[in-house]
Amino acid sequence: MDPAESDGCDSPLFSPALAADSENAFASFHGLDLEPADAFRYMFMFASYVKGVALILVGNAEAERQSKATAQGAQAQAGSQSPLYEPGAYPRLARAMRAGAHPWDLDALFASGLAGVLYGIVADIALRHTGT
Repeated sequence: MDPAESDGCDSPLFSPALAADSENAFASFHGLDLEPADAFRYMFMFASYVKGVALILVGNAEAERQSKATAQGAQAQAGSQSPLYEPGAYPRLARAMRAGAHPWDLDALFASGLAGVLYGIVADIALRHTGT
């Protein structure tokens, strides 16, 4: 079969459970008069955001696991010599982290970002239906 004609079912990541989950997700677009390619694009956008946040969670958990495996003294010594921790090294990042991500509330950050993704989809659908 020509790869351009593939339905994706031959992917090593394809499974009946994934197909059922995807079918349910696509049902959320039922009645919106979307082209299948647009529905796929919106689902890809949504899934990419969710997967990205999940990867952040996994990365944070792995970093925490590795830091626990490192001796506290060696970790403190290495951290104090890092240019990342020099005062004023990254003033914009430090200001943003203090204002929006400290203390780290991943649930709130996820909800806010997801709202932005969903609002963007709603806005795009509205624009497509008005023809602008």
